[in-house]
Amino acid sequence: MKQNDYFIEESERVIQERTADGQLYILYTDITDFHLVNYIYGNEIGDSLLQEMNHFLDRRPNILLCRRLFADFFVGLYFLENGQEIGEIISRLDGELQEFLTDLQSRYPACRLKAACGLCLIEHDNIAQAIDNANLARKISKNQYSFKTVVYDHSMKDQITAVHENELEIYNALHENRFCFYLQPKVDLTNGMIIGAEALARRIGDDGTVIPPDKFMDLMESKGSVIELDQIICRQVCEFLKDRMDRGLSVVCISVNLSRLHIRNPESADVFHQIVAEYGIPPELLEFELTETILLEEFAGAKHLIDKLRAYGHHVSIDDFGSGYAGINVWQELNFDCLKLDRKFLSDDELLKKRNRALVPNIINIAHRLHVQVLCEGAETEEQCLYLLRLGCTVVQGFYFSKPLPPEELCQVCECQDGKYPLPALLCSDKSEHQSGQANEADAGGKAQSKIKNYVIVILCCALFLGVCITGVMTVNRNRTQKEFTSMIIETLNAYTAGQRENTLTEIDGVVNTLQSFAVLVLENDEPGFINTFLSALNKVSPKIQYTYYTYEMYQELITSGEARPEDREILERLKLGETVVTDIIYSERLGDIYCVGVGVPVMKDGVFIGTVQGIINAEALISTELFDPGLGEICNVFLTDGDSRILPIREPNGRGVGENLLELLDIYGVKKEVIEELHDAYDAGDSQARSVRAGRFDGSPYYLSMTGLRYNNWYLVVCLKADAATMHLRYIVNNMMWSIAGLIAAVALVSAAMILFWVRVQSRISLEQQRYLLLEHFSDTVLFDYDCRHDTIRFTSNASKLLKIRELTQNHFLNGLDRAFIYAGDQEEVQRVLSGQTGGEYGEIRVRVIRPDTEEYFWCLVQYQNLYKSSVIDSIIGKITDIDERMPHE
Repeated sequence: MKQNDYFIEESERVIQERTADGQLYILYTDITDFHLVNYIYGNEIGDSLLQEMNHFLDRRPNILLCRRLFADFFVGLYFLENGQEIGEIISRLDGELQEFLTDLQSRYPACRLKAACGLCLIEHDNIAQAIDNANLARKISKNQYSFKTVVYDHSMKDQITAVHENELEIYNALHENRFCFYLQPKVDLTNGMIIGAEALARRIGDDGTVIPPDKFMDLMESKGSVIELDQIICRQVCEFLKDRMDRGLSVVCISVNLSRLHIRNPESADVFHQIVAEYGIPPELLEFELTETILLEEFAGAKHLIDKLRAYGHHVSIDDFGSGYAGINVWQELNFDCLKLDRKFLSDDELLKKRNRALVPNIINIAHRLHVQVLCEGAETEEQCLYLLRLGCTVVQGFYFSKPLPPEELCQVCECQDGKYPLPALLCSDKSEHQSGQANEADAGGKAQSKIKNYVIVILCCALFLGVCITGVMTVNRNRTQKEFTSMIIETLNAYTAGQRENTLTEIDGVVNTLQSFAVLVLENDEPGFINTFLSALNKVSPKIQYTYYTYEMYQELITSGEARPEDREILERLKLGETVVTDIIYSERLGDIYCVGVGVPVMKDGVFIGTVQGIINAEALISTELFDPGLGEICNVFLTDGDSRILPIREPNGRGVGENLLELLDIYGVKKEVIEELHDAYDAGDSQARSVRAGRFDGSPYYLSMTGLRYNNWYLVVCLKADAATMHLRYIVNNMMWSIAGLIAAVALVSAAMILFWVRVQSRISLEQQRYLLLEHFSDTVLFDYDCRHDTIRFTSNASKLLKIRELTQNHFLNGLDRAFIYAGDQEEVQRVLSGQTGGEYGEIRVRVIRPDTEEYFWCLVQYQNLYKSSVIDSIIGKITDIDERMPHE
């Protein structure tokens, strides 16, 4: 029997025994994320928590019976006396339960202990049904994250039933391919062209009706089936583009929305690109949109998805920007192509409008500076389009031009209207004024172009002459620099070779010292057991050197048996004379088929030779290059030669050049004769000092030879260095110098050009500042002015003629002709006080009457100004003039 059945039986018994009047409820509760307690703290700790929870519920006065059904799920029989308010009881239960879990929180800091509860009235003594209903209420409480007890009502089941029915309809629609897409065009406000479209999913009902996404998208998102939907829409879009391309019809880039669930799969980009590649669609024709809210959930996954899609050649848009709370890292860390402003930036709410007028221009400005296209969604009126165009947002999407349409219908619109929408008169006039302003600016600057051209030619000639001179000097000094660098390499190489020689000799001398000490011990105790024990310990301590002891009798046996070599007889004679002997390089099979060098120290007792202690050194120790700095280059080869430059074997009998004359080999390889002669002199001198020479350039890299005597047996260590790394450093230094000189020449040319351009601008009738003022008309309904106090010259922005009746935008001797100006006579004295600097201070404002150009009537304007000082004297005054009666809110 299940726990559920046990609880029902016990509840029936408790109900029969009760005597008080009231209502009975079923309480169903569980601990959220309880599996984390088991996972982090272990099952024993989890069981302890469940026991405490069960004990807590048992002690509640209103709970007549409590049992744990399974896992962390508890069910209780809850009694409510007549007259008690259910809301008050629930509130008290929630408070006590959360207080209990909060007290336990300190013991489980890695988990968030909360409880979700559902409560259902037992009707018609049907306890089993009440348990199911209470469980349903608990699920609703858990999904709402409110952590408050939810009381079941019958509408909940209707909602669940509706959700299940909707799930079934979506499931059937997916398997019956009853999803399609509509297209909403993206329009360029400067010419009305349709430059793209967004694919929006639609579901087709059983009766053929088209169902919008707000009826199914949230449910598909929660169930995960939206992943399959996105792939279906992408495939349908590719089929649509493929069909039009095959028929030779025009196509535009279509964007497809991606769910937040795709960022959890690192292979999502591969899946979508494979779909696009399957239909042979160029990647630039398919764009993918990710909503801003995705970035809040898993930023790293979103970044990976975006980077991979762009690597495949697709464009990526950030959709609904402004609807979430993504921070500045959207700009800093993500690489995307288009920013789609959310429709809330066009809201009619007065508070939002005020804030949007401060935010939108800055967002657009940031996007333009980062070379990101800006598109605004939800454009529904002509005024909104004009507002966006003036701020620099030239692409919109919204009902003003078109609602989402079936692809075929949108294609018909495109074909009938030549791929564009007609622009309203207001947009056309703003566009023409914008272009005329740019034309005026070009005309104003065009007069100076001919003058600038002559000066630029002079500057280029001077820069060319300077470049030729500096290049000549660099060419002359380059060989000298290379010689100095070669000398530095040779000195460094000599130091390394000498150091390596000392290391090698130190190792041989160390063996000799050890053998001499051993010889003394042998004289004191020549017992074989003692000698063998000592040899074993010595060989264990120095595994790279093989130490042995030979008695005089052992040498005699070798000679008598004929196993001794001729050189062994010579070595024996030298040892008998008390001489320390370093043998020539010999080949030893016993020691592992290696070439080695023997070091022998005689043991003399009362002047008579009784034996020798011997150390065997691997010949490779003689050609070690461990001290050489890889910063100079690569050690190509290392040779050990005798005094006649004959190469001795070190690693293998038929090694490179073994037995041949090194100097003759160098001559064969094309080394210069003077280099060979210098090496020959070094051999003849028998000098143990390190000598290095530059052998020449082979395979594009310089080679150096460094040699030194090793003091023993007339041996010489010869190292061949390929100095490619050092050459790279030399090239880096020379190239940096050349680039620095080139940069200096360019800087001189640019500074000269800037000075000449500045002089030309000063001489031109319309200054750079005036040209900038000409464009301000398209961004402000306020007239701006700049008054030069020293020259009595005032400049207005180009929109001044719309507000004021003025003759010219730039007026000289303004105060002298004030009586003929557009200012009311009674206000001219106040204007004169302001422009002559008599008001003092830094800021101020006055109200004056001026003539309106269209009606020839005076109207009131507000003039706000700021004094700019130079050396404590007013140099200029800047300000703005605003129509008081019709001041624009956004100004």
